[in-house]
Amino acid sequence: CLSNEYIFLVQQKSCNLLSIIMGIERKCKPLFTRKFIMTSGCECGMMETEKMWQHLPDFFCTGGGASKMLREEIWMFTHEMVKSFNQLEMDVYNYIVRNEDKVVYMKVRELADAVHVSTTTVLRFCKKAGCEGYSEFRLKLKQQLKDDSRTKLDMDITTMWDFFQRVQTKAFQENIKAALELLVKSTSIIFVGVGSSAIMGQYGARYFNNVGWLSFAIGDPFTPVFRGKNENTVAVALSVSGETEQTITLAERLKRRGCPLISITNKANCSIAKMGDCTINYYLPAYKTHGDYDITSQIAVAFILESLGRQLRRIHNSAEDILNE
Repeated sequence: CLSNEYIFLVQQKSCNLLSIIMGIERKCKPLFTRKFIMTSGCECGMMETEKMWQHLPDFFCTGGGASKMLREEIWMFTHEMVKSFNQLEMDVYNYIVRNEDKVVYMKVRELADAVHVSTTTVLRFCKKAGCEGYSEFRLKLKQQLKDDSRTKLDMDITTMWDFFQRVQTKAFQENIKAALELLVKSTSIIFVGVGSSAIMGQYGARYFNNVGWLSFAIGDPFTPVFRGKNENTVAVALSVSGETEQTITLAERLKRRGCPLISITNKANCSIAKMGDCTINYYLPAYKTHGDYDITSQIAVAFILESLGRQLRRIHNSAEDILNE
């Protein structure tokens, strides 16, 4: 079926779709200014689909055995997937989100060498990403890039887009809910962190105070922690690496005083995350400059703090309405 802009391909099981397309190319070169659409009647295998992508710049699947997988409208890395990655697999993930355009043309050995991991690690990563193997993963990534209408002004925009897709998942929202259950029982909240995390702690404390919840921020790792038990104070530990020694020490002291601990870190397999009674992870690529100066984006942290604050505000306003009645 031909139109001014599209060529619709309806394939019978007995025919070779790729051969038909190449025949059209030989006879009707002008048709290749149009987009090819494979309809739901097609039975196209994964390898054949990949060959057609190599052959046609504007080939798109809307149905068939392969296209069911290709039509996924969400970003291919879910919150649950990223959370399941170990450190080596996170290295693979970070390389892919920074080099998507390159990875779709790389062989499994080339990707493994670029990340300095084994091919076994890459294949295990692909399994956790919901693919049977590397060929299927690369095909999904290629379709993701093809359907992607994002304007890549900067790689940080891409990674933040990935984060904002994951915050809408059920798993992430359950973490937010668990943190709220601890916060609403508190009479005060203490934010702890050092460096840029200390600044985010100050921001979080001010934001929570603005919505009616008494909050403080400790940015000095040598600040004495109050004596005695205080189960009504919740501690919020902020750390990109989750391994900052001073933050770990402060969090540990507060836990010994009976404070429930909410950990907000970049990854789950870190000390501060493991210490937390509730953990929220944002999984962004970590960046450092001049050796040890962390310049990882804090946009995700600000979003998490504001999300918690806005929900606390609704709870606070509801309580005030009851008292006024």
